[in-house]
Amino acid sequence: MKCARHQHAFTLVELLVVITIFVLLLAIAVPSFSSLIYSSERAQAENQLVAGLNQARSAALTSESTGDTAAVFFFDTNGRLRILTCVDVGDIPDEDTGGNPLTRDVFIPVASYPAVQLPRGWAVRGFAPVGSVDTGSQSGWYDRASGSNREFVSTTGNWVFPETAYYDPTKGDVGFNRQTFMVRFQGGTGVQRSEVTTPSVVLDFSPATLFRSNAPWSEYRFDSTDRPEVLVRRAISRGSTDPNFRDTKLAKLLGDRASDTVLTRCVTELALYDEIELAGAIGARGVNKATGSLYGGAKPSTVPVVPRIDTSLFGTAFDAAKVPQLINDWILGVGEQTKPSDVRLYTVDRYSGQAREVLP
Repeated sequence: MKCARHQHAFTLVELLVVITIFVLLLAIAVPSFSSLIYSSERAQAENQLVAGLNQARSAALTSESTGDTAAVFFFDTNGRLRILTCVDVGDIPDEDTGGNPLTRDVFIPVASYPAVQLPRGWAVRGFAPVGSVDTGSQSGWYDRASGSNREFVSTTGNWVFPETAYYDPTKGDVGFNRQTFMVRFQGGTGVQRSEVTTPSVVLDFSPATLFRSNAPWSEYRFDSTDRPEVLVRRAISRGSTDPNFRDTKLAKLLGDRASDTVLTRCVTELALYDEIELAGAIGARGVNKATGSLYGGAKPSTVPVVPRIDTSLFGTAFDAAKVPQLINDWILGVGEQTKPSDVRLYTVDRYSGQAREVLP
């Protein structure tokens, strides 16, 4: 005699209860998991920032020459910030935006030190003291190029962004659109040098090749060798013995206008933050998809050829003069309308070279 088998299936009510519980657990777990990932990336960004500064200072302490070293900040079109350890290899004659002659130090990346890269979405801004950005000072540092809508506050300091990727790479003489900041250390001692106020240039050669078929770029193909520092040293050395080359060609190769260089200046205060969080705090609808930042071309999701804020992120609320003040207030946590931030502020100790976190 066969026993009857009783098969039990879920009722609709039971299935709905299970689904409801699952949804509730998911609603609890997802924010916690997202918060965990965010905290992990923030900790990684903090560690990488400190590592980049320590690496540059270590290079100064162990330098066989007397040249200063620096941690130089770059933001690439892929939305990632990198810190390069660079060394001062000499100086060249150049001129400011008013045509006045001056001498600039030339820095090049140290090949034996790898680039330090922050997690995607995390960025660093440097504090530019009042009067240092070019709103009339003729320093050329963070001047406003034709076609740019980026402004700064002239009566206070500004938290500046590494504008290293926003230029036309097909041309050899539009480097004045490229600027950033650095933390500089004295060669041999590792002492942080904040007293140097004249902007320097750092080699970060353009990926373009079209303009390199013409002189003087055809003579010094920084892009065609794995040791561009050799060519830089050779050009500087030639400038000391060849007056014609020094006066007519050297600045085109390595001066402020050269597309292969970025204008940079010493800072002592840094702000580490989430670019998307900053965008939301100042009223933007996220960041430009092409650049991973507030910068963008005239069309949505494009890379600009001059340092230009993507106005499509703000709609009709964009106010060029108000944006820098909102950024300053948000980073420092001041102002009644300022949203709470997760910014980490650092100052670099002069003698130890260590980045010390400070409260805003």
